[in-house]
Amino acid sequence: MSQPERAALHNQLSGEIVKQIIKPMMESGASFSSVLVLLESVITGVLLALSATERWSPAQREIYLRKLVSGVRNRVDEIERTRAAKK
Repeated sequence: MSQPERAALHNQLSGEIVKQIIKPMMESGASFSSVLVLLESVITGVLLALSATERWSPAQREIYLRKLVSGVRNRVDEIERTRAAKK
């Protein structure tokens, strides 16, 4: 699979996952903090599954968590800059 194909698949899957998380929560009247708790649970589950498969040490897990948070910050900043430029 080429890089553009992987990017398209990633964007498709992430959009679907976000809708699966957000839509039922918002329809049920959940608070912002409740949505974040669900997101935390999803991230925890994914990291535990990967950790079990890859047998990460606590130090490796910490490195991945820091990279994850950094990646989220960078991605949000990039999207917000793009949106601001379009206005």
